[in-house]
Amino acid sequence: MKKLIFFLIIILVTLFESNAQVTGATPYMSQFGSNQVDRGSGANWKVINLDANNIVIAIVDVYGDVVAHAFIKKKEFYMFKDLPIGSYSYKFSSAGSFFESKKLVNFQGCNPKIYICEGGPEWEVQVWVKRSTNSGGKSGKISKKAFFGK
Repeated sequence: MKKLIFFLIIILVTLFESNAQVTGATPYMSQFGSNQVDRGSGANWKVINLDANNIVIAIVDVYGDVVAHAFIKKKEFYMFKDLPIGSYSYKFSSAGSFFESKKLVNFQGCNPKIYICEGGPEWEVQVWVKRSTNSGGKSGKISKKAFFGK
């Protein structure tokens, strides 16, 4: 009987671990599609999750389309590599709430014909839910519909 219980516990732990999200996973492919990549562009964006919760971040182009997204565990980071050259903002979900930053970041990338792209980030952003003590709310909060739509 003890062996059976031990075996069941091992199976449950294995199932839990195999279903757990890992940083870099793309859980919303059905909503956002595959991440766009322009091989060798050098337009790399490092996103650091400083929030107390796991997040899903979506990189948004100037037309409101999501070009890439990723799950990032709390206190971890993810590097979007070789984004298409352009200007982007971002939106993210954290603990069932949705937020955005409309500040555009312009990616120039690197030209491998001129110099070797080293693979480092062109831009870096630290993401967390900003809580305002004056208004009692959370800055940049958007609806679920706004997060998944344009």
